[in-house]
Amino acid sequence: MAASTWQTNATAVSTARAGACADLAGAAARLSTRAQSYTNAAADYTATDQHSAVQFTVLVPR
Repeated sequence: MAASTWQTNATAVSTARAGACADLAGAAARLSTRAQSYTNAAADYTATDQHSAVQFTVLVPR
């Protein structure tokens, strides 16, 4: 029995949906990785800034 037009269309839509879901999952993973990178950079900046402030205070007494 041949597939009807709606069955063929439903299969195409299902395939497209699966591809879109995979693309979305990939984009979400990249976004999560980038967000973690920004979080790490902010923590490093804070630590460096605090260290620099201490060193400046040692060099330039109040």
